[in-house]
Amino acid sequence: MILEMLRKGPNHLIRLRHPRLLTIDHPLEESNDCLAFATEPVTIGLANILGNYDNLPSPLPLTIKEYEVHPIEIQYGLYNLSEALEFLHCGVKLMHGNITPEVVVVTAGGTWKLMGFNFCCHSQYQSETTTTFQFQEWDSRRPHDTNPSLDFLAPEYVLTKSCSEKSDVFSFGMLCYSVYNGGRPLCSSLNNLLSFKQNVETISRVTESGLGEVPHGLRTLVRTMLAVEPSVRPDAMEISKHAFFDEVGVATLRYLDTLYEKGDMERSQYFRKPGSCHHKTSKESNSPEGNSGSKTRIQKQQDGSVCPCPSFF
Repeated sequence: MILEMLRKGPNHLIRLRHPRLLTIDHPLEESNDCLAFATEPVTIGLANILGNYDNLPSPLPLTIKEYEVHPIEIQYGLYNLSEALEFLHCGVKLMHGNITPEVVVVTAGGTWKLMGFNFCCHSQYQSETTTTFQFQEWDSRRPHDTNPSLDFLAPEYVLTKSCSEKSDVFSFGMLCYSVYNGGRPLCSSLNNLLSFKQNVETISRVTESGLGEVPHGLRTLVRTMLAVEPSVRPDAMEISKHAFFDEVGVATLRYLDTLYEKGDMERSQYFRKPGSCHHKTSKESNSPEGNSGSKTRIQKQQDGSVCPCPSFF
């Protein structure tokens, strides 16, 4: 069972192609003692940024130890992940099933990408109002790594033994909370089903003011994503179109990401336009805070560029 699950993740990534999903450069190979595959260059994992170094050697590499993230990068990174969810749910009718900091990586180019499809499942039945997914139930008798993380799992998995795309939305809401609160989920279940059920009651009573350091512009969305009732949660398309992901900085990065697709005339008009996002962010970078953020971004790009070969897992 463990081997099947380990194969499932990279095999799905090979078939799924999207700018917000980690790219597999060399397919899965097996030997008597290991499974291996190669990906595009990866600088760091989101879990590492949040202080979890369990998968890294000691002492920590300097580029990991000194890695910093500017708030606009977090904002744009979460937007990238919402695009990945929109592709999975609307494009290929696939549910990820285990969205946690451990399945998000930052590439050498600074893009946040989704991986870790070990628990994904395809839709089995679809009507105008509902989509049914066949999934593996959480089972305390199985090894820890063969179950999705209870700390990020939607309540319906355990309470009603059902799931849908909205289950991923709950997990994404918990991820957003975790990113802004030092990597901690809203409630910790300690891999215990009884604690999980008790935490559902706690989550149902949480208000926007109880979301810790989550930015005010994101709190309403996060609280709605964490609704215990799946039908109350937004879908992936509504998330990516939220006003928090349409602010000036995010809009600028989104445009720059697609700049190579634009014609010379369109690029020229954009950079000359007085009211463009480019001009606004240039003014912001003149402030001490803006300069600090700019230095951080440039330094990280230099760090990422020293990774000339693919990452191996």
